Amino acid sequence: MGEAVNKMTKFRGRDPGLTAVLYGIKEHAAFLFLCGVLIAAVIPHSFALPELWIGWLISLLVAEVLLCVRRTQPRIDDREVDLILAVILLGAGIWVLRQWPAAGNPAAVTIAWLLCLATCMLIVSGTRAMMWVCPAALPALVWLLPPPAHLIALIIVAIVWVSVVGTVLFRRGWAPSDQLTRIPISRYVTVGVALILVVVLSRIGVIL
Repeated sequence: MGEAVNKMTKFRGRDPGLTAVLYGIKEHAAFLFLCGVLIAAVIPHSFALPELWIGWLISLLVAEVLLCVRRTQPRIDDREVDLILAVILLGAGIWVLRQWPAAGNPAAVTIAWLLCLATCMLIVSGTRAMMWVCPAALPALVWLLPPPAHLIALIIVAIVWVSVVGTVLFRRGWAPSDQLTRIPISRYVTVGVALILVVVLSRIGVIL
C-alpha cells in the first residue's frame, strides 16, 4: 500500500497541473493566436470570405490545446533549420496568394493562411513545436467542404481528435512548464517583418 502511494505521488510530481502548463506556455499560445488573427486580417480579400474564419478559429483553438500536451521528443533548438523552413513556407504562402487570386478562392486563402501561420510558428516556437501542432490544420481544411458536408466532416474530426488527444493526455499528461522557452524579442521582430512581407508582396509584384 505504501509503495503504491509513493508511486502515485511520484507520478503526480511528473505531471504538472493545467495552471502550471498555462503559466509556462501562455506566451507561445497567446502569440500563436494573435498571429493567426493578424495573418487572417492581412491576407487579401479574407474579409470577403467570413465563413472561413470559423474553420480558422477552430484550428487555432486545437493548436492551443496541442501546445499544452507533453511531447516526448528531446528539446533541441536549431534556429538555422527553423529559419530556413520559415523562409520556404512564407515564400510558398505568398506565391499561393499571387498565383491564385484570393477573391472567391477559399482554398487558396486557407492554404496561404496555414502556410503563413506555420511560418510564424517556426519563427517563434521552432520546428518541433510546429510539427506537433500540424494536425490542427485539419479543421480549417475540412471547413472548405461544401455544406452540409463540412459540418459532418468537422464533427467526425472532432470526435477522432478528442479521442486521440484524450488518450495522449492520459498516457503522457500535460506538458511541463519549461517545454517551451521564453520568446526573445528578436523573434517578435522577425514575425513582424514576415507579416509586412505578406502585406506587401501579396498585393504588388509577381512571385515566380
